[in-house]
Amino acid sequence: MLSRYGNMEYVFSLSIKRAYKLYHKAVKENGREKAYQWWLARLPQYTENNYETFQEFYDKLYPPIIKMDMRSKDEIMNEILGKEE
Repeated sequence: MLSRYGNMEYVFSLSIKRAYKLYHKAVKENGREKAYQWWLARLPQYTENNYETFQEFYDKLYPPIIKMDMRSKDEIMNEILGKEE
């Protein structure tokens, strides 16, 4: 975060929730930058048969997190059908 915000007083003046969001975003962007550097280092080794785009490479490294819906079937159906309990 220091590389993005040279003056940390700005970050310290934020609410904890906002500062956490900024921190989380900075960590995610840092990971994406490192993944991009890794992909660039592998680029000369790719052939026509095994080439993958950066997005494909990134999705393999960090697969999307699937959140399970723990509601009952009736609750989900009521939401879909627009019924209120």
